[in-house]
Parts: sequence; C-alpha cells; structure tokens
Amino acid sequence: FVEWLICTAFVVLVFLALAGAHQFFNPELVLRAVGAFVAFCLVASSVYLVNDLLDLSADRAHARKRNRPFASGAAAIELGLPVTLLLLVAGFAIAALLGPMFLLTIVIYFVITTAYSLSLKRYTIIDICVLAGLYTIRVLAGGVAVGLPISVWLLAFSLFIFFSLAAVKRQAELVDAVRAGKLQIVGRGYHPDDLELVSQLATASGLVSVLVM
Repeated sequence: FVEWLICTAFVVLVFLALAGAHQFFNPELVLRAVGAFVAFCLVASSVYLVNDLLDLSADRAHARKRNRPFASGAAAIELGLPVTLLLLVAGFAIAALLGPMFLLTIVIYFVITTAYSLSLKRYTIIDICVLAGLYTIRVLAGGVAVGLPISVWLLAFSLFIFFSLAAVKRQAELVDAVRAGKLQIVGRGYHPDDLELVSQLATASGLVSVLVM
C-alpha cells in the first residue's frame, strides 16, 4: 500500500504546470489535467504489473517486496497479462483524447519504463538516471496536456531532486544488503562497495536541486 501511495504521489506531478500557472480555477484545464493524471495512472500501473511479473524471483527473495501481490501469491499470476493490456489500452485511449503531443509523451514514457523493467534497471547509476528522467517526464507531460509552458528551471530542479530520491532508494537497498551480508542486490547491478558512491551522488544531487531552487 505504501509503495502504491508513493507511485500515486509521483503521478500527481502532472498537476505542477497547472499549479505553477495558478490555473486551478480554469475548469477546462483542470479537466485536462485530471485526464492526464488518470492516463498516467493507468499506463504506469500496467508497467508496474509487468515489472512485478518479471521480478517474481527477486521480489520473493526481498525482505519487503515479497509481500507484493504476485510475489506473495495474493494475486493470481494468470491475471497479470490481461489486466496489464486492459490498463494500457485504457490509458492510451484517454491520452489520445488529450491530443497527439500528449499521446506521444506518454508513449515515450511507456517505452522508456518498459526498457527500464526489461534491462536498464540492472545497470549501476544508469537506472537512477532513468528513474529521474521518468519522473521529470511526468512534469513535462502535465504541461503538454494543459498547453502551458514548463520553466527550464523547474525541469532542472526536477531532474536533480528526483535523481537524489532515486539514489536514496538504492542507498537504502544497499544498506539492507550490507546488514544481511549479501554480495549483491538481487535483480540489480549494485554491490555493497557501491554504497559510498551512491550516498555521495544522492547528497550532491540533492544539494544542486536546492541551489537551482
């Protein structure tokens, strides 16, 4: 539930353009922003399901992730693919209603997220960069959906703060691995020796985001 809440919080990023332009009392733009939010929820959920299906063995070996629906057996694995396709089609259909540029943005998001689930998450540091980019795309997509420009400063801040948050997430996993005496994070390319580097990157990127702000 906590992970779902965090993922939902990141999808709320599509409202940043609307908030920055003080257009929350414009019913047309609010409706478009809500449509973008729903589209991203559906598409992101479809990718998360695929990721959980691909990571079954790794999740079952993880202290917390083993409680996920598929890994724990609470949800039937056979339902994974049909539900994924249903969510994806619904998400793209709503995105198409918001215009070709928003549809293109969400397709790019889907392609990169799928590449991350299939391969990129196994590469040290690259996975953090991809996560930061994916969260920033949500901010950019919000602007595309409502037709409002996104400040280059907001995009720069987003990249650095999301890189820092993604690095902190990997740092926490490395700390758990060190405490458990593991030689590698299951399903990732990180080793305990990477803890210091990841910690420094998280701190440095967080400080740069404050500087940009």
